[in-house]
Amino acid sequence: MSRAWYELALASASASPSVRLVASQSEHLGAAIAAALKAYPHTTVVAAGLSAGAPLGDSVGRSRSVVEQGPAPELPPATFRWPAGVVPALTSLEGLVGAAPGYVVHREEGPMVVIEAQVQADAIEDVFLGWVERLPVADNLEVRVAHDFDGPDADASTEVWLTPRIGVKQVLRFLDAHDRELTDNGHVELAIYLRQERSTLRLTEHKTLLWTSLDPETERRVGETLASLGVRQVSSLTKISSVAHFHTRSASSKDRAALTRYLGKQRMRVVDRLDRQGRSRSRPTP
Repeated sequence: MSRAWYELALASASASPSVRLVASQSEHLGAAIAAALKAYPHTTVVAAGLSAGAPLGDSVGRSRSVVEQGPAPELPPATFRWPAGVVPALTSLEGLVGAAPGYVVHREEGPMVVIEAQVQADAIEDVFLGWVERLPVADNLEVRVAHDFDGPDADASTEVWLTPRIGVKQVLRFLDAHDRELTDNGHVELAIYLRQERSTLRLTEHKTLLWTSLDPETERRVGETLASLGVRQVSSLTKISSVAHFHTRSASSKDRAALTRYLGKQRMRVVDRLDRQGRSRSRPTP
């Protein structure tokens, strides 16, 4: 895999954070972020961009993988820390001013219940696993491996993998053991099916938690669950999906080929392949 240079805005962890701009080179953005955070501990990445070329000339680029570019240009305040797997583009922070944790109830026509929540990086695992733990039942776990995993490919499909029948405790053990590969991966979307009540809890590729159900009684239960997990209802969410952004995976995580081989070894099977518009490539169009 070829290496590329990325521009990263790093914010210090102080009460009045300063922001510096660095260039970091690696095989993929997640690895570039890890290299930058190792070089500059006690910082967080608040935005990223793809560099046009090596910083300060090729000779520097060949000898160093992280190069400081100086103070970052004037950037809007980035007080919300996005969960691992997604990073705003440097050009999009203006559109994310005011982003905050919370959940909204989307009012849909008909009986469908749609509730969406977002939380900061340090809370996503506890809230997601805490919600799973409070589910009355779980029937299957779905893992969607996005078509853009490991870069653009016009022929790539989003693969939909499904477990056999599974229980809540089994789902929890599986997710807890594979957080780096699945929960923290912005190229993966997870879904847990509750088939009898026709409900789904999804951790989306944008790291929001999305509940959909045809059982109207679940709205009250979900509200109580989120309140117990410290997530409050708000009137609207400022989401990273509304602006330019990047999807990342952890530095030491499996590439697409290795991850799909591993899912197969876990007795999961591919039940569908989707094109870029989310249409099935495996099932005939009605």
